[in-house]
Amino acid sequence: MTFAVACIASFFFGAVPFGYIVGRLKGVDVRKHGSGNIGATNVSRVLGKGYGALVLFLDAFKGFLPVLAVKGYPLTVQLGVAMFAVLGHCFSPFLLLKGGKGVATAFGAFLCASPKVTAIAVLIFFLVFLTTRYVSLSSMVTASSFPVVFSAVEGFSP
Repeated sequence: MTFAVACIASFFFGAVPFGYIVGRLKGVDVRKHGSGNIGATNVSRVLGKGYGALVLFLDAFKGFLPVLAVKGYPLTVQLGVAMFAVLGHCFSPFLLLKGGKGVATAFGAFLCASPKVTAIAVLIFFLVFLTTRYVSLSSMVTASSFPVVFSAVEGFSP
């Protein structure tokens, strides 16, 4: 499999809008309720925590699986494929290039690429969340700290 094919496949797999699909199966367009986002947090608000957890799992899985498919390749290939899965989620062609924020998809991708770094990121997320009670702020702080933690733990600097 070439890198280009892996990236294209990853983009389209990442573009599957699970939050929207789960909402429609329940008769609700989640884009018209709550924050208007198709992600797990909004699905949880609109449909309940069980459906939010399902969407969290599915969105993480669509980041995890493409990276798993290239797991034996260099880390730069894994991270490139991860990026395309997240871009697919954020700019889904199935929703006219609209999508979610990509947090769960990135989580799944990084969980596969580096479980140690992801464990530290989860810890940072929960520390910020328990302090502030804001998922969005917790996500931003975690995403911002991720490159530093990744470089320190994996010894990798792009």
